[in-house]
Amino acid sequence: MKTKEEIKEWCEILEIKEYTINEDMSIDVDTHVNLIGRSFEKFPITFNKVWGAFLCNNGKLTTLEGGPKSVGGDFKCDNNNLTSLKGSPEKIEGYFNCFNNDGLTNLNGSPKYVGKYFKCGPNELTSLDSDTEYVGGNFICSDTKITSLTGAPKKVDGSIKCNWTHLREFGDFNTEGFKHVNVFQTPLSPLFPVDREIERDMVETFITFKIIKDGKVNIKRLKYFHSLYGVNILEYDMKRIKNNFDLI
Repeated sequence: MKTKEEIKEWCEILEIKEYTINEDMSIDVDTHVNLIGRSFEKFPITFNKVWGAFLCNNGKLTTLEGGPKSVGGDFKCDNNNLTSLKGSPEKIEGYFNCFNNDGLTNLNGSPKYVGKYFKCGPNELTSLDSDTEYVGGNFICSDTKITSLTGAPKKVDGSIKCNWTHLREFGDFNTEGFKHVNVFQTPLSPLFPVDREIERDMVETFITFKIIKDGKVNIKRLKYFHSLYGVNILEYDMKRIKNNFDLI
């Protein structure tokens, strides 16, 4: 544990002002914290609460341990060397960026509350398993390797954007509140009458019809699903479906 004098020295080096040193030697900061581009792999001091934004992107961080527990603004940890989100703030009032951390394969340890959008792609994610209960804006997991939406946040007030992924099914998808799901350029996209913003009710109907089961597409149910929206499956889309799925 660092002494108060050592903490003060680090705050001067990091140009952190308007702070309070707590009894446990963590600090509360009344303004923003800007650690963009720093070369350390872990935080040299321990943060507790930051009332402004906390920016630690474009660096060499391998862990978020020691970071703030709550942030009153945005939290950016993108473009680092993170392999885990453990140590993330529990609550972020602004947006959360964790994209471009090539060692990140899941979202375990993610913030429980994000007031604005949550952007976790591009990344090497293969799973959306997370601890996030609420996202006030869009949840953006595009440009990842996910194959389902299992583990997505419990509630998203914006849209779920998973374009350019390996998405093949919704899986155990229980997210509430979302407005749209975007599946452009995924194996799922030709299964829908639209491939950009898919309305929530259309997603729920698709899931209810169990069009995909055990990785196979029920073509009869799929055609009926399309007929509900007054369209037929295009020949081009049928070729794409056959390339990605077995039909029953």
